[in-house]
Amino acid sequence: MEVVLPVFAWLCLATLIVVSPRVGPRRTSRHATAVAEGLCDAHGFVSAPDVDHVLRGTTAPPFHYGSDHRFEDVVTGEIGGLPATSATYTCRYNGSPHLYGVVAVTLPGPGVSERLEIRSEPVFQSAWALDTPPEGRARTGAPDIDAAFELYLPDRGGKTDGVFSVDGLNALLRLPERPNLRVEDRLLLVWHRDGWTSPDALIQAVAAAAGPADRVGLVS
Repeated sequence: MEVVLPVFAWLCLATLIVVSPRVGPRRTSRHATAVAEGLCDAHGFVSAPDVDHVLRGTTAPPFHYGSDHRFEDVVTGEIGGLPATSATYTCRYNGSPHLYGVVAVTLPGPGVSERLEIRSEPVFQSAWALDTPPEGRARTGAPDIDAAFELYLPDRGGKTDGVFSVDGLNALLRLPERPNLRVEDRLLLVWHRDGWTSPDALIQAVAAAAGPADRVGLVS
């Protein structure tokens, strides 16, 4: 008995060490699947596992690190009248899964004239996963907005201050789940670490981000 108890305690500790890091990611993954199902049930989206290519083709965040990159829960529909593809993006880093909710939106018109990136949460970095922020860091002069977001206009170089409308960015500031977004040509990519809490939260985030010329706040 004196030998069995320490061995049993050691096995319990080893099991806890192995299992615990996997419980959270699995719960997050199940919730992300439920959000995709909610988009289909309540918002007219349909399953589209063969169109995940619209989300590929870049090594910029959040796709800049890890291995075993996958898109799951791929569904398509419309948000604010714009074609949208939503998916759960996962990668593995240092043996652990990392999950993001990502949405690609096709913007109307001939194409956005310049690139735009807005970050509302830190980009994942480590000694082996480095991020190089875009050029053209912009500031609005409004302390609450400049503290909440990192704003970038890569095509403007250093001439970026004063080109964002504070009123437009307030739509993003008011969101309970603030997204990250990137606009290039006619593609708007919106993402959030660990996904969204609900289909409605996803739609609200994308709707606030889907108008980079007015709702997001870029001044022409």
